[in-house]
Amino acid sequence: MTAAPLRARYDRDSDVLYLSSRQGVHARSREEEPGMVWRYDVEHGDLVGVTVIDFGTYWRRRRPELIEQIAHRFHISPEETRDMLHQFDE
Repeated sequence: MTAAPLRARYDRDSDVLYLSSRQGVHARSREEEPGMVWRYDVEHGDLVGVTVIDFGTYWRRRRPELIEQIAHRFHISPEETRDMLHQFDE
């Protein structure tokens, strides 16, 4: 299985990180744990994105856990995930 590349955008003013593997997909959101809103394709049920609330103030201190979850769910390596998130370090 080849994972689609993730697009990442960080809104510093609201401290929200947006990750998406596909845009323009009708999706249903589910907050499975506080601060992690996962988005699933309504038609096929595939994971298409995640919104990470309080990325800088909460999740930055829990970086290993965040990397593990994103890597596992999007089927990408932890190294690739870490490198992608690194661009948003202050």
